[in-house]
Amino acid sequence: MARILTNLSLPDAVDAALARLVSVRHTEGVSHVHLPIFYPSGAAVTVSVERTADGYLVSDEGFAFREVALVGADDRFPEEAKGVADASGLRASTRAVSAIADVDSLAGTIADVAAASAQIAHEIAAQAEERHDATTTALRE
Repeated sequence: MARILTNLSLPDAVDAALARLVSVRHTEGVSHVHLPIFYPSGAAVTVSVERTADGYLVSDEGFAFREVALVGADDRFPEEAKGVADASGLRASTRAVSAIADVDSLAGTIADVAAASAQIAHEIAAQAEERHDATTTALRE
């Protein structure tokens, strides 16, 4: 059961809520940001941030790829990722979505990469479900 703290000020209550929505884990050379954006499986989207010579590399580290592999649709990832990445001004490889940011654009880039990662996984999962439904219907006929 959640504990209710009515003696918190509004700013403290909101700060406490946000600390539960967004978290970060720092390890040597990389930070992992956990966001309240979800994949079809219900897993929260996580992006990594690493310092590079060009700024900060923000990547989904292949989490969307692994998500669609769960439904056997990983072959769709490169094409879908390229389309979403191109539309969002991001980069896509055969297994990940990423972007380079400077310090001023880092927050937005973290959000963009996370949103694109989730979008890719949701779109591919929906396509896989449609194919499954069509196959099931055809087998029943």
